[in-house]
Amino acid sequence: MSSKIKGLVVLLVMLASGAVLLTACGSDPTATPLPTATPTPSAPQGVSDAEFLFQRGQDLEKEQLYTQAVKAYDDLIRINNRYPRAFVVRGEALRKLNMLDEAVRDFTQAIRLFPRDWEAYYLRGSTFGNQGKMDFALKDFDEAIRLNPGHAPSYNARGFALSGTGKLEEGIKAYDESIRLDPNYAVVYANRGMAHAVRGDDVKAEADLRKAVELGLDEESLFAEFEEVKSQRP
Repeated sequence: MSSKIKGLVVLLVMLASGAVLLTACGSDPTATPLPTATPTPSAPQGVSDAEFLFQRGQDLEKEQLYTQAVKAYDDLIRINNRYPRAFVVRGEALRKLNMLDEAVRDFTQAIRLFPRDWEAYYLRGSTFGNQGKMDFALKDFDEAIRLNPGHAPSYNARGFALSGTGKLEEGIKAYDESIRLDPNYAVVYANRGMAHAVRGDDVKAEADLRKAVELGLDEESLFAEFEEVKSQRP
């Protein structure tokens, strides 16, 4: 049974149960009334509905309530479907729900509305990477870098995509640039270390992994992965 059908079955069961309870409450004056639904919060005085919905979505994401955040952004987009930032934030929430195709569509719409939105390119590229579409990911990372050449995570993501397609030397150069821009970026040291490990340069690999640990990453998991990479080399 598909997830959509399962959801429909659950919904029908809930509706049926609610109908029985409503009938019981109507016929029995001693029955406990059903609780009323919690109303959707409204914008406080002096704050526009769009501003309120945007902030509500952000607050829900901080609580990791991504489904509710998407609903807030849905309402925001119904109010203003020409606001590129609304599509970016909804795309981020959808990505966290692993709804990758939907996230790509939102990032694409943000780019249509504002073609210089480097963050939309970066996030869409990251989503393409999650889908294993590395060629598409690389094109987006290149565009994100062109629009914002000082963004270290874009170089890190580009390095990861290049390394994932076997272009280790190019990937390492992208990691180098990411570290130049942000010397305290722990993840990029880990990624560059693994690229060195795949190439067989264990000295450089270990140095990078040690730096990543120094900057806060977990030593045990990193070096376990390092050993796994070494064991898979020819």
